[in-house]
Amino acid sequence: MHQARRRFAGALGGTRTRSPHRYVDSQSGSEAVQAGSYTRRSAGRSFILVRSDGSSFAPVAPSGLPRRASDLPSVLFDERAAHAGPSGSVGHTAGVELTWLDEPTVDALRAALRTVAPDLAEATIVPRGLEPSGDPQYCTASAVIDGRFVVKFAWAWAAALRICHQAQILDALRTATATSRLPLPEVTAASRDPAMLILRWVSATPFFEVRHRIGPAERDGVARDLATVLAELHDPGVLRAVAEAVGPLPKPTAHATTDTLRARFGVLARPDQRDRVLSWCDWADTVLAVEGRTVLVHGDFHGDNHLWDEETLRLRLVIDLETVGTGEPEFDLRCLPGDCGIDLFTATVAHYEKLTGTKLNVDRIMAWHLRTVLGDALWRAEAGIPLPDKRTPVQWVDDLTARFIALGTFD
Repeated sequence: MHQARRRFAGALGGTRTRSPHRYVDSQSGSEAVQAGSYTRRSAGRSFILVRSDGSSFAPVAPSGLPRRASDLPSVLFDERAAHAGPSGSVGHTAGVELTWLDEPTVDALRAALRTVAPDLAEATIVPRGLEPSGDPQYCTASAVIDGRFVVKFAWAWAAALRICHQAQILDALRTATATSRLPLPEVTAASRDPAMLILRWVSATPFFEVRHRIGPAERDGVARDLATVLAELHDPGVLRAVAEAVGPLPKPTAHATTDTLRARFGVLARPDQRDRVLSWCDWADTVLAVEGRTVLVHGDFHGDNHLWDEETLRLRLVIDLETVGTGEPEFDLRCLPGDCGIDLFTATVAHYEKLTGTKLNVDRIMAWHLRTVLGDALWRAEAGIPLPDKRTPVQWVDDLTARFIALGTFD
């Protein structure tokens, strides 16, 4: 049943239940025992199903969620194809049906572990991010098990699919970058039934928690480590190898389009900032009008997704590869101007160009940076969620202004 799955020693066990749920087409009122859209976690991030005739449907959110891919409509093939392997399977371990947890609880996780990794089922579990979410993309969490492993799991289809995609990507990257210096998590077990990824825990610290220690003496080494990771990932041969192993890859995008920012960000800005934001959006449209070159991108390379040795300030691990897909190199550097500060950012660009023999377009990085920063501020404000640094969108616009001036990328 689980022949292709890597797992711990021990007998398979556990039971599964399956309950139908009522979904209603919000426009026609017709019923379907199929999965659909749920209440959005944030503005601009919806999950809409499309029928085979092209019509969309956004059903009423159910009190519970289906547990199997077979509970979902077959018309989801378009989104599945974005994560499908060469055989047409979705995620990791072809031929095994995709399932997920009934609910976001430690008890449900233990029950799943009895199937996937029985030796860990009774270990100490410290969960992270178990808060319920109305958006199925974010019905996912992780937990540290016995201080030795990190497990990623889901309780909705979209999140389960992302976990399986990450498992595939890690397998493909391990092969494609076997002789490289790309620091990837070690996969201990991966499963589709239920969707679960178990990684070996590494003692390392998110970049956000060490960046205050990076002074002029440390800057060059940190910039070289950042550039090396991105250069390895962006190597053309890596994209070819991963695409061959995984199949069609998704194309990550920024938090918001410029049209969305024009329409909705103004209420968050000071009156004297509004024209500036509109001008930035026009400028970004011009800069990004022509597609850049295509590489394999991490897709979400912010400071919580690269982990560092707190003492040596060397990069230890790149994590959360569930967003890996195709894009331009500049897209992957879009968080660095804010996360790193201008001096470390420009040093990283210089190292990247030297390592790859290619030129980065800083205007394009900043155009993606603009859409990411303002898009992040917009959805958090509309969702009533504080900004990560507990500041305000107005202050973030001022920060952007200072970065544009420092880099000379916008007149």
